[in-house]
Amino acid sequence: MEAGAHAAPLLAHGWNPLRLPFSDVPFDLLTDSWSERADPFMAERLRTLSESALDGDDAGDDLPWLPFPTVIPTASGRQAEELLCRCWPGVRGRVPHNRLFPTWLRSLAASGFHPERLPAAGAGGDVDPEALAAALADTGTPVSFVALELTCNAAGGVALSLAGLRTVRELTRAHGVPLVLDATRLLENAAAVVEGEESMRGRGLWHAARELLAQADAVTLSAGKDFGVHHGGLVATALPELADLLREETAARGPWAGLLERRTLRRALLDLDGVARLVRRRLAAVTTLRQALRSAGAPVVDVPGSHCVLLDARRVPGASELRHPVPSVLAWLFAHTGIRGGPHLGDDGLIRLAVPVGWPRKGITDLAGRLSRHFLAPPPLTALVPAGEEDDAGGDPARAVYRPVDGGTRSPAGPAVPRDIVEELEEGYAPADENAGLLAEAVPEVERHMVRLADGDVEVFAAGDGPVVLLMHPFNMGAGVFAEQFRALSGRYRTVVVHHPGVGASTAPTDLSLASLTDSRAEVLDRLGATGPVHVVGASFGSLLAQSFALRHPERTASLTLICGSFRYANREGGVNRLERVVAEDFDRIVSGSGSPRIARDRQRLTELLLRSESMDARTGLRYLDLFAGEPDLRERLPEISVPTLLVQGRHDSVIPLKTAHLMHGLIPDASYEEIPDAGHFPCVTHPDEVNRLLAAFLDRTGRRP
Repeated sequence: MEAGAHAAPLLAHGWNPLRLPFSDVPFDLLTDSWSERADPFMAERLRTLSESALDGDDAGDDLPWLPFPTVIPTASGRQAEELLCRCWPGVRGRVPHNRLFPTWLRSLAASGFHPERLPAAGAGGDVDPEALAAALADTGTPVSFVALELTCNAAGGVALSLAGLRTVRELTRAHGVPLVLDATRLLENAAAVVEGEESMRGRGLWHAARELLAQADAVTLSAGKDFGVHHGGLVATALPELADLLREETAARGPWAGLLERRTLRRALLDLDGVARLVRRRLAAVTTLRQALRSAGAPVVDVPGSHCVLLDARRVPGASELRHPVPSVLAWLFAHTGIRGGPHLGDDGLIRLAVPVGWPRKGITDLAGRLSRHFLAPPPLTALVPAGEEDDAGGDPARAVYRPVDGGTRSPAGPAVPRDIVEELEEGYAPADENAGLLAEAVPEVERHMVRLADGDVEVFAAGDGPVVLLMHPFNMGAGVFAEQFRALSGRYRTVVVHHPGVGASTAPTDLSLASLTDSRAEVLDRLGATGPVHVVGASFGSLLAQSFALRHPERTASLTLICGSFRYANREGGVNRLERVVAEDFDRIVSGSGSPRIARDRQRLTELLLRSESMDARTGLRYLDLFAGEPDLRERLPEISVPTLLVQGRHDSVIPLKTAHLMHGLIPDASYEEIPDAGHFPCVTHPDEVNRLLAAFLDRTGRRP
C-alpha cells in the first residue's frame, strides 16, 4: 500500500510493483499521501484550493492552531527540515530523538549534528523520561536540541501523549535545551490525545493540536500527509535567534516556495473542518483494515498506528524458512492482490501498509476484502534474494533489488536465481581470486594497473612488449585462466587482460550491457596507450564480448580468436551456476566422451587451477542477469565481422555445443576452425600447449604486427 521513496525500487528487475502487469487492479497506492486516483473528491478539493489561491494573496488570518510568531513556508517538509538544521544557532552537538524519519536524520548529519536515539517508555509512543534526563545531564558533547516526531512513523504511527510531551518540555526547559517537533502527522496525534487523555476529553481536534505544538520551541511540517495537498511544508519557531537566521536565509535566497504554492498551502492550513474530516476518515479506514486483517488471520502487529497497519512478514505461512521474508511477502502480496506495501522503517521483519489520506470508504472496504481473502487461503511464497551491490550489510534495504530463486514464480523481466547461487550468497562464499598469483607464477614480471573510468575502477594485468593481444576472460573467472597464454605470448606480444566488472578489483558500473562492457575496454586500451588495432581473444563469455568489440570497433580489431565461444549467452542448460559445478560437469563429459587418461589423472589439479582463477562478486554477478535475460544474440551480425577469425573448440565442451561452433564458422566470412579432440570448455587451462600453438600460428599468419 505504501511505497513512495521506500518500496518502489525494492522489488525491481521483475518484482517491482510498478512493472508487474496489473492494469486492471485499482489499488495503485504509491504513498500515504492522497492521490487523484484515490478519491475524486480530493482532486476537486485541490482544484478549489488552487482556484481560490489565484484570486487572493498570501496574507490573511493567522493560523489559529500554530502558536509561533515566525512561520516560513517551504516547498516540502524535507526542505523545512534542511532549513531548520542549516539555520540552527549555536553549536552542532547531540540531538536526542525518538526515531526520526530518515530525511530528518540526513539533514541533521549534513549540518554537523549527532543524532542520538532515545528509548521508548513502554509500548506507547513517548520517550523514556529517565533516558532523556540522562542524555541532557551528560556533560560530554553538548545537546543542541531535542527532536521528537509526532505520531512517530518508525514506531508504526503511534502517537505521543500530551502528558508525556509536557514531561519532555519540563526536562528540556530545566536544562535550557530547545524542543523541536516534526508535526507532519500533527492531526493524527491530536486525535489520539482527544480520545485517550482525560484532560482533553470533549476538546476539539485543533485545540489539542495547538496544545501539542505549544510545548515546542520550533516545528517542521510536511502538508502532504494530513492536509490533502501534493506539496508544501513549513518551519515555525518562537526562538528569536533562529527566527532571525531563517528570515536572513529567506531574504538572501528568496521564498522557498512559489507564490501559488504558498497561497494554496495557506488555504489548506486554514481549512480546519475539511482537514479534520480527512484525518478522521483515514483513522476509520485504518481501523477497518486492521480489523479485517485480524479476522482473516493475517499476522497483524499489535501496534495501534493511526495511518498504517504493520504485518510481521516472518509469521506469514512459509516465510520463516526464507532468508529475506519481507521482499518475498511484498512480492507475494502484489502478485496475488495488486496491492503494494513497503518495508517498515522501524523493524527489518515488518511490512507497512499505509492508507492515503482521503481514501474513500468503498475503496478501503474493497481493499480490506481483497487482502483478507488472500490471507484466508494464502498461495505459496516465492523466495527472493538480493541482487545488487547496494544490498550489502548496512545499505538501505528499502532501496535494494531482489530476484526470485529458481523453482519459484518466474519473473516476467528476467531469469530466476539458480539454487546453488542462492546457497553461495547465503553461505557468504568468497571465490579464491588468485589471479594475480597465477599470472606471477607464469610471468613474474607481470604488471597490475588500476584504471579509473567515469563509472568505476578497472583492474588490468599486462606483460611483454609488441603488438597488443587483448584477452577477454570467462564470466566468473579472471586473468589467471590465461596464465599459460601469458607465458607463451608475452615474449613477443604485449599481452593484456581487462577484468570485467565484479571480477577482482574491477567495480560495477551503472550500465552492465554488451555495449558498455565493450566500450570500456576500448577506453582502457586508450588509457594504456594502446590506440592502434589489437588482436582480440575471447574465451567462453569473453568471446561474446570479443565479437561485440570487433563489431563495434572494427578499426581497433586486427584479428579475432574465439575459444569455446558462442554468439549468445545461456547455451548451457541451467544457466548460471557455481563454477565448481560447471567444471565437474565438463570434466565428466571429457572423461566419458574421450576416455582421456591425462584428464582423468590430472582432474583434481586442473580443477584447483580453475577454481583459483574464480573471481566474481556474487551480488554483482546477479546484476548480469539483466544482460543475460535480454539474450544478447549476435548471430545475425556475424557476417559483418570483417577481420580474420580463429575458432577453437573443445569437442566435449559441456557449455557450447559443437553445432554452435560450426554455425559460427559458417557465418563469419574469414574464419578458420580448429577442434581439440579431448578438450572441454576450458582448453586454455586443460590444453594450454594446443591452444598456444594454434594461437601463435594464427597470429603469425594474420601478421604479427597489426
